[in-house]
Amino acid sequence: MIKRLFENYAKMIVAHPWIVIMVSILLIAAGFYGITQLSMDPELSMNDEDSEVYKDYEVYLDNFDGGERVFITIVTEDPTSIESLQKMSALEENLVKNEEIISVSSITILLKEAFEAKTGTSAIPPNQTLVDQVLQSLPQDTLKTFVPSEDTALIIVEMDTANSLNIVEDALDDTNFGDETKTNIVGKSVLLNEISDSMQKDMRMLIGLAIVLMIVILGLIFGHVRLRFLPLAMVIVGLILTIGIMGYIQLPVSMVVIAVFPLLIGLGIDHSINFHNRLQEEVDRGDPKKALIGSMKNIGPAMVVALFATILGFITLQLSTMVMLREFGTVVVIGVIMCFIVSMSLLPSVLYLFHMKLNSVKGKKKKERKKPARESLIEKGIVKITTATSKHPVSIISIAFVLAVMGMIGGMYVEVIVSQEELVPQDLNALEELDDLRALIGGTDELIVVVQAPDVTDPAILQWAQQIGMEIQTGWTAITKVNSVANFVSLYSNGTIPQDPNTTMMMVSNIPLNMRSNLINEDRSIMLIRLTLNESDAEKRSDLIEDIQSILNDGPEGVDAFLTGTPVLEDEVMTGMIKDRDLLTAIGVILIFVGLLVLYRKPIKAVIPLVPIILVIGWSLGLMYLLGIPLNPLTIGLGALILGLGAEYTILLMERYYEERKLGEEPSSAIEIASRKIGLAIFSSGLTTMGGFAALLLSSYPFIRNFGMVIVIDVALCLISTIVVLPPLIVAIDKGVISWKNRRDEK
Repeated sequence: MIKRLFENYAKMIVAHPWIVIMVSILLIAAGFYGITQLSMDPELSMNDEDSEVYKDYEVYLDNFDGGERVFITIVTEDPTSIESLQKMSALEENLVKNEEIISVSSITILLKEAFEAKTGTSAIPPNQTLVDQVLQSLPQDTLKTFVPSEDTALIIVEMDTANSLNIVEDALDDTNFGDETKTNIVGKSVLLNEISDSMQKDMRMLIGLAIVLMIVILGLIFGHVRLRFLPLAMVIVGLILTIGIMGYIQLPVSMVVIAVFPLLIGLGIDHSINFHNRLQEEVDRGDPKKALIGSMKNIGPAMVVALFATILGFITLQLSTMVMLREFGTVVVIGVIMCFIVSMSLLPSVLYLFHMKLNSVKGKKKKERKKPARESLIEKGIVKITTATSKHPVSIISIAFVLAVMGMIGGMYVEVIVSQEELVPQDLNALEELDDLRALIGGTDELIVVVQAPDVTDPAILQWAQQIGMEIQTGWTAITKVNSVANFVSLYSNGTIPQDPNTTMMMVSNIPLNMRSNLINEDRSIMLIRLTLNESDAEKRSDLIEDIQSILNDGPEGVDAFLTGTPVLEDEVMTGMIKDRDLLTAIGVILIFVGLLVLYRKPIKAVIPLVPIILVIGWSLGLMYLLGIPLNPLTIGLGALILGLGAEYTILLMERYYEERKLGEEPSSAIEIASRKIGLAIFSSGLTTMGGFAALLLSSYPFIRNFGMVIVIDVALCLISTIVVLPPLIVAIDKGVISWKNRRDEK
């Protein structure tokens, strides 16, 4: 059925090659237009918005100004002088006029509110003496938040989105602080902005380098066919169509998606190389028309099965807990489909016209047609390996299995990295400035305790909040500061919490509005305890979060308290990554097995291509452990990636083996012929895939470099497993089936 479809499709190409080419050109033009609609997303979308942890975070966002926070640093000789304060005030007034600025917090705002409480006038005190007096009356911990050192003041700006950063930059540029004052904007939004610029440069460099490596590899390995570089042109067309579709469906380019493009150059070229290789084999026998139809009919079904298995492997990523990994899987699936369509439409049309032109020139047919090329050293080596290993199935498979089990055990101890700041280039200016700010103020990250009750100003609740805050700050050195309304109430009443509800309510109302709005909502049903966190190690953070959450469960009756904030979201991602590592692999194996079973309707043929690839997963984890390569948001889908990458090699070799068996060859000779006919094409496509991923090794992003290294290793292991493990496995199983049938017939 499938063969007939490909045969009819090939006849259509033979009849109308120029129509196929013209349609392809139109699609390429549409792809280029789609590329102009592409956007960049420098942020890693990790969390599933349907998760309970994210819903807790939304409770915080819905009740408080949870926008993007940046810090404006003002370094001057005396940041509390009237002159400095007036300039800061002018900057702040300029900022709050814009609707995209949620809030501005600074020493000048606190100073104005405190002065208004005493005089009824919201203004900076008229002389330095009054300024100093008012400052001394403020809580010193709060004062230190905005004046962390003798020469530095901070203005904390909450923006609607990271895209509002330009508003802050423009306002700062319009404020003249003088030559002796240094100002800067620090924060994750600034870091993301720098990452976005870096990503665009990285993407162009990686794609260009991958193409150069492909040219070198095709030139060295694929020289036995005419138009050896044509597969590269086809995969570039596939890449244009893929990126164009991303533009049309508004799927942005993220740090993770960048890695897809070299992947597609390496993975997508496999289809073109294998078809090109088969067509050259058929053309050497005679008429181009028959060669095209024969090639399409014979290799088309096998390539569809391989494509199907690859898609199933990457579709598994849709089950990941991380949004960005799902996006990665989506782009890869779109890409391999586009590359397959191009390799089975535009490529055969161009090759057919090329060979027809050769045959139409008088005398060219005999003079220019290449004689069958002598077997290369690579081909001879592949045949020798497959022939030798197929004679020793028990020892080869046993060794491979033991190494895989050892690797999987070692994989349990591989480090996991999820922090975005650990994944980006460490020499980014914005990152260095962020680290300096953290050192100055004791951390810029916050853990947020959300306390819910009918009235959180109840003395019993405030007393509990005060105790919890003291317990957390004294119990964990990673928590450098605790801030809540309980702190202010305690300050106003000499370190204790009054027992009269009206008194506590009045004291809460006396907290400066700018501070109060970040600690308690308007109807007093939610209170926040803000914990400043100064710990970057993911595992230590995870332990800290678990410990703090456990002590929140023993609150007063009617109180619901839980922990949230960006560190909690990142911790959920790390936990999800560890679960994904095994779950995605298991689901991928099951999906591909079921898919192959449906296509083949023979359990043996569904199992054979999977076994060598499952072994590679174990080997890969073991090497990651030995080489100290951590798991990150890309490599966490390692099992699914290996299944998607490696299934094609094993399926194509298995299909060619059974094709030779149908022609009457015995198992031993069938595997020898299959490896001779298709081994070099598989080896070439594997090397080009490795070349595409090798480009990632020069990325400025550490996690992309690690991803590139892992995939280069994995593709090499897939090739080794296909050439070393698959032949003895398939021959042993086939001989076992033959023996079983013979015994059955004898009975």
